[in-house]
Amino acid sequence: MSRILPHSTDAEKAVLGALMQFSNSMRDAMDQGLQPTDFFVENHARIFEAMLDLYNANQVVDIRTVTTKLALNFAHKKEHGITLAGTLGMPKHA
Repeated sequence: MSRILPHSTDAEKAVLGALMQFSNSMRDAMDQGLQPTDFFVENHARIFEAMLDLYNANQVVDIRTVTTKLALNFAHKKEHGITLAGTLGMPKHA
């Protein structure tokens, strides 16, 4: 019998949303040691990886830049990629 580790999908969504909404939050997340592996949901980890790429490139981390980064990350792959609206339950025109 396999066990599922305790996790909260809603909490992961809230963290990702807050990181995109508040300008200093990515620096705070880095100071606290937040890593993609801290996310249980694979798509959440991929979104956070895109956010890290932007942050490390000294670019703004917000819904528009993260959406663009995700589209670029998955443009060359056969899979459809990740949409913030679909993954985080956000309005499409946030």
